[in-house]
Amino acid sequence: DEKSLELYKTLQEAFEKFKVGIPTGMLFYGPPGTGKTFLTKKLAEELDAGMIEKSVGEFGSSYIHETSKNIKNFFTEAKKASESGPIILFLDEIDSLVSKRTGQVDSNKAEEVSQFLQEFNALDEAPNLIVIAATNRPDHLDSAILRSGRLDKKIYIGPPDFEARKELFQIYIEKTERPNKGLDFDKLAELTNNFVAADIEHICDEAARQASKNILELVNKVDTNLDLKEVKKTIKNSVITMEIMEKEISETTSSLQYVDMSVYNEWLEKN
Repeated sequence: DEKSLELYKTLQEAFEKFKVGIPTGMLFYGPPGTGKTFLTKKLAEELDAGMIEKSVGEFGSSYIHETSKNIKNFFTEAKKASESGPIILFLDEIDSLVSKRTGQVDSNKAEEVSQFLQEFNALDEAPNLIVIAATNRPDHLDSAILRSGRLDKKIYIGPPDFEARKELFQIYIEKTERPNKGLDFDKLAELTNNFVAADIEHICDEAARQASKNILELVNKVDTNLDLKEVKKTIKNSVITMEIMEKEISETTSSLQYVDMSVYNEWLEKN
């Protein structure tokens, strides 16, 4: 949200003013769909930095030692890219790689985690590289990745508040590139308490499809005898309205309905 972006902007100015190094690693944690990727992209824009996005599950390979090689090669390429300017390295679903070690640990898995931590320890060689990792389950993370110099800056990304939901509706409605009429963004925000960014994007996309439905029906008729005035009228009326938006909201279930939010509070207290 805007508060988070303003915080980062202020921090960046402070880092530049006092010549303090930017934190090597940050952890964005919180329930699914809250906009961790979106926020990282906005942060990259604010800091005028490049961004490399990777789901850590993509490192995996069925061949022995290959996953570790993939991790090493990826960080090598990222460090090389950062030589030309600041880069934010966004690693999604970090818990799928660096999860808690319980019982007997598979030797290949231990090697992969060790390689990942080793790459993190070498980031001092790349001052322009900032790592932001994201997870929906911080309680599944190995504590080794949270130590100083790694992902030691932890930031909770929760459900958007009223103002953030209002802004998200404006962003995603504009993104549909469909005309709209009479939208009350305050009311839309009121109707979507406890909805996350992914839910709001879904609502806007479905509303755009609904608004285009009549045009699609005309196209499917493939009738050369269609009345031009009727066609123009249909196009003119094919806009996203409050009626359509409210209908889509009523048919959308919040992604948080089955999420145990206590997980995040309990983890924060321990960390």
